[in-house]
Amino acid sequence: MNDLSFNKTLWIAGAYALVVTGLYLWGYWGRFGLNVLEYIGIGDIVSHALMPLIASMVTFVFSFVVGTWRDGPEPPRPPAVDRVIETAHRHWRALTFLALVAIGLILRFAPEPIRWFLIAPLIVFALATSFTHLNLSFIPALNPVVIVLTLGIATYSFAQGREDAYDVLNGQGTLLVDVVGSGLQLKSDPAHPVSYVGFISNFFVLYDSEQSEVVFLNAQKINSLALIKNPKSQMTIR
Repeated sequence: MNDLSFNKTLWIAGAYALVVTGLYLWGYWGRFGLNVLEYIGIGDIVSHALMPLIASMVTFVFSFVVGTWRDGPEPPRPPAVDRVIETAHRHWRALTFLALVAIGLILRFAPEPIRWFLIAPLIVFALATSFTHLNLSFIPALNPVVIVLTLGIATYSFAQGREDAYDVLNGQGTLLVDVVGSGLQLKSDPAHPVSYVGFISNFFVLYDSEQSEVVFLNAQKINSLALIKNPKSQMTIR
């Protein structure tokens, strides 16, 4: 690989990492009504989302690899499967349109956060189908598995951000705030805990479930913030 190709690969990889982590942050912080880019710079996006995103992606990538891995040559497909694939290729425009309609219906009727996990594969299908059928000169010729995996990680990252935020809003986030130990003038009990949302732009961000509101604490104006592990946690890491 020459230096030009290597540099181009690094640039594409860096841009992709920025998009994926940006989608996660958009999904997570957006659920609290916050535009994270108002508080952090572009250069901080990857560092803010990398660890929780990596943790949540392990299961997705492992499942995908197991589902697509073949030991030895792939056995011949039954004729019926070939006919289905041929029909799908012939009517890809109609199938893409139906996928977009399904996305609209899911957005309208499906609840949070499951809607985003239902939408993610539909977006992957619509985009992957378009990329493989349209003559897009700026899209390199890639293995279909690579296209699906690349699009899948990007769309799944947003869905995972929404799910992590949903857990915090429902008292199932990773960390809770010890309001007494932290000397905070907030009310907290097992039914209405104060949850830790994250840290952005020198502010601790909390969620007061009793008041259903986001609380900002200037890190320079408090002595310490006591955090405790949430026994109801559904999240892997934050």
